[in-house]
Amino acid sequence: MHYSKADGGWANGVVASFGLNGYGNQILTAGNKSLTVPTKYTSTGQWQYDYGYIKTNKSISAVGSLTMTTPMGTNMDVTITGYPGEKSGYQYKSSGNATISTNRLAYNIDTTGGQSGSPILDKSNQVVGIHNYGINEVTGLNNAMNTGTKLTPAVINFFK
Repeated sequence: MHYSKADGGWANGVVASFGLNGYGNQILTAGNKSLTVPTKYTSTGQWQYDYGYIKTNKSISAVGSLTMTTPMGTNMDVTITGYPGEKSGYQYKSSGNATISTNRLAYNIDTTGGQSGSPILDKSNQVVGIHNYGINEVTGLNNAMNTGTKLTPAVINFFK
């Protein structure tokens, strides 16, 4: 995460590596130009605003792009891809069913530290959410499942 109220605010800098295949083997590495999170997250720390983006100092078009959409219905099959901290720089993915509510997706898909911020993809590989919490990490919610922020029209607009 690039903003943490508990850790004193903004990160001093971020370096992102794309297309990792083990540490030291990546398509491209880029530093940050700016870090952005919703104002409501910096002021309240509420889980439903725990997302953001990094503007990089290099084009990352070489690694491709994803489209975003708002998930519909109450359940859907999804896939989460990411780079678990203990997996030495290799990308992993897990799939399963997600329950959709007003602001979040909940799922029993296995995730671990380092995957926060990973895209939650539908069957068409469109981003429908952002993974951000493991089981019981969200204060005030009865979440016996991993959770992610649902892409609502407001969340999608934040990224534009």
